[in-house]
Amino acid sequence: MLMRRGFIVTMTLLLALNSAFAQDEDEPSEDPRAMPQELAQELDRESTLVQRKRAELERLEQRLGREEGVVRTVIEARANRQRVDLFEGAQAFAIQVADLVDEGYDLSNYRDEAISRLQALPEFIHLALARVREGLVFATQDMSAADQAVLDAQFAEAAQANDRMSRALLRNLQISERLGIDIAREQEKLRTAMADRAANGSIYLELTIGQVKELRARLSIIPNDDELTAKLNVTQGRVRTIAGELNRALDTMRLLDMDTSSYQQQVIAATGEITTEILDIEVLGGLFSRAGKSVAKWVQQNGGQLFLKLLLFLGILLIFRLLAKLAQRLVERGLKSSRVTMSQLLQRTIVSTTRNLVFIFGVLFALSQLGISIGPLLAGLGVAGFILGFALQDTISNFFSGLMILMYRPFDEGDVVEIAGAFGTVSDMSLVNTTVLTFDNQTLIVPNNKIWGDVIKNVTHQRTRRVDLAFRISYGDDVPKAERVLRDIVTSHDKVLADPEPTVRLHELDDSSMNFIVRPWVNTGDYWDVYWDITREVKMRFDAEGITIPFPQRDVHLPPPTE
Repeated sequence: MLMRRGFIVTMTLLLALNSAFAQDEDEPSEDPRAMPQELAQELDRESTLVQRKRAELERLEQRLGREEGVVRTVIEARANRQRVDLFEGAQAFAIQVADLVDEGYDLSNYRDEAISRLQALPEFIHLALARVREGLVFATQDMSAADQAVLDAQFAEAAQANDRMSRALLRNLQISERLGIDIAREQEKLRTAMADRAANGSIYLELTIGQVKELRARLSIIPNDDELTAKLNVTQGRVRTIAGELNRALDTMRLLDMDTSSYQQQVIAATGEITTEILDIEVLGGLFSRAGKSVAKWVQQNGGQLFLKLLLFLGILLIFRLLAKLAQRLVERGLKSSRVTMSQLLQRTIVSTTRNLVFIFGVLFALSQLGISIGPLLAGLGVAGFILGFALQDTISNFFSGLMILMYRPFDEGDVVEIAGAFGTVSDMSLVNTTVLTFDNQTLIVPNNKIWGDVIKNVTHQRTRRVDLAFRISYGDDVPKAERVLRDIVTSHDKVLADPEPTVRLHELDDSSMNFIVRPWVNTGDYWDVYWDITREVKMRFDAEGITIPFPQRDVHLPPPTE
């Protein structure tokens, strides 16, 4: 029955078009200028081409009455394209005639033919549009994803044909106006048709967006359902197709000076694509208004619950912050009362790690109260840590070197060290670098991987140190006397330790002096005081005892002058 009805409608359309083409109204030529033969031949070819397109459309329409199923679908698509080609061919002929009339040629017969075709086209196009709409079958959620995809493809092709025919109607109005035809009635009819098309597209788009939300809700419960996933993908593609068809309709509506702001807001909200139409103050204002209403509705529905969750979140953070400080104090007291010797860096690390772990646990617990899944968060942090590991290789090397320094304790804060070419007092230590304050008050920050990979010299690590001194006397001085004076100076100093016993020995006979070594033992903190005191006292006692401290000299003997 449906096939017979379509065939009858098609034949009616063709008869209307034939009768329109057969009309021939004579109008007096306003310009006596004769048209060249080659232009007439070109117009005849255009007219013949239109007739051929009409004949081809008739054959396709006849086949539509005989075919069914997939073959009918293919023929229907070809017929739609042929209709559009016929419309565009007739309009191209009319445009060519209008251009030649504007140039002053005598085109009485061709002008009448063009006007007849233009006047017949609107009704023919409107009937063709109705036929396209009648042939559409919309997908439903009870269909399989594959069946929905097939119908969506047919809808996309029909939508393109629909858009081309709508634009053909608009062009028809523009050409008719050039040829002096009254277009008021047809223009209003087209505006009504476009308003209906936009309204229907808007409804269909809203329904499809609702289907997307429904499918997402179902997938959140059954995440591994392949059919649901396929349906969701197909439905999301349908949203883009409908939004695109609606957007093309809005382009035509804007050319007709129709208001499209509300529909444009819907298209932008559905697709998220920013177009030049967003600069329209009405579109932009509508989007902000819609967003404000959406936020207000969400706050109204979830505001109370969200407020309570935020209070709970902040309360948990505050409690765990206090617990972190309490844990810090307890650990500090425990470390102070412990008999285990630890470096200050290790103590600070234990304290800060305890405090941070307690607070991080509190943050994770607070986030879980907001409904945030901790598992994916931890997995994401793991992936991020893996990536950062490659980017921060030197920093990580410093960190692990700091851990080795923390474990083996080669030095501590306050020690005098020579590390990585820096000599001075360790003023600060961290897991990344060590700060050394030199004796001329310069601050050197040394990366820990430079320290651990090199020789570490800790000058003040031991409680006692030996002071190594050397003094010279001349060969003319009394060795026992000099040895007695040196021993007396060393043993009389109150900061020199009796055990181990100081060493005073004649060490070597040099070219111009006899060299004594003096090696007393002192507490590490007294090293430089003893060094400077003994050096000063030796000079004063040697001078008082008449002991000479030689200095390098050379005797030069010159031969007597010859006469």
